[in-house]
Amino acid sequence: GDIETLLSHVRQKVAELADRIIDGCIEANPYKMGNETPCPHCDFRSVCRFQPGLNRYLNLTHLGRKVVLEQLNEGKGS
Repeated sequence: GDIETLLSHVRQKVAELADRIIDGCIEANPYKMGNETPCPHCDFRSVCRFQPGLNRYLNLTHLGRKVVLEQLNEGKGS
């Protein structure tokens, strides 16, 4: 069902992120959705090297639950 599909996708993403960290890719890559970013609430702001004027945010589009589940079921969520 939907929960199994979502959990499978999350496991795959966690494994990919772990592989990237092991390979040395540890850059800050915060998201931006509309005008919102996680940066104002981040515990690591004082040591983060991300600079909004120089670095790019990972721009995300808000998708509803139905669209996300449809994309995961179609294999487009990777």
